[in-house]
Amino acid sequence: MIGIRKNMFRIAAILTLAFFYGCTSAPVKETEKKETSAIPLLEEIIKLNATLPHTVTASLRIENISKEGFKSSAKLLYNVDARKARMSIVDSVFGTQLSVVVRDNDTLYIYQPITNNLLVFDYNKFPVYSFLPFNIDVELIDNLLIGKIPLLKNYFSAKALEDGSEQFILLENDTMHQTISLKDTVPSKILFVLKNTNTRYEIYFLKPRIDNNMFTCKALRFVDVNGKTAFEVTMQQYAVNEAVPDTVAELKLPKNTKITDYR
Repeated sequence: MIGIRKNMFRIAAILTLAFFYGCTSAPVKETEKKETSAIPLLEEIIKLNATLPHTVTASLRIENISKEGFKSSAKLLYNVDARKARMSIVDSVFGTQLSVVVRDNDTLYIYQPITNNLLVFDYNKFPVYSFLPFNIDVELIDNLLIGKIPLLKNYFSAKALEDGSEQFILLENDTMHQTISLKDTVPSKILFVLKNTNTRYEIYFLKPRIDNNMFTCKALRFVDVNGKTAFEVTMQQYAVNEAVPDTVAELKLPKNTKITDYR
């Protein structure tokens, strides 16, 4: 039972991060590909990232595809402009509510009904590594469900390779390498490698597409290569620019809720 709850919380944490801010691929070897200019490819991604929705509403399914196969579902309401959002996460098997996640600007709340606990975080300092096998910037993950392609901050090296209809952007900053793979200029997967530990994280875009200069995909797959863990988030319903209630960030708590503030 403890193991199941631990998996539930990890799944909830992955949805939390994906909300805010298949198979393992080998690192791209420059000697195997034709080198080209990174500027046009980066310009296309920057152009995509400039066309973002005002709101996102979605029904999601999350599945641990590497171990027990646990599934949960979630409903998302996200006012991107106001940085206010709510996600309710439910166990797909028993229908038990696992958590309610609320973002109110720079504050992140995670309410756990089973234990009647509320965790409070500074969103910009959210400790990703405490909840996931992903030691990367929360903003990189935050971007995914609003159609924004994560780019390393403060990268000092940018290269590009091509192999037929496939292109690869290679970025590097002080702590990390990032490889963005594209198929016919549409992003298909991202690889992150931490320099100090050689830890590898992969993100796959399943059935990606670009419509009206906006990037979407049918599902996201998160892979911790070293930990041999993989989760998949499927967009069962996904809509942009629909009305989101002004009260989306309001959180009503029952009596005797234990509040732990990590800010």
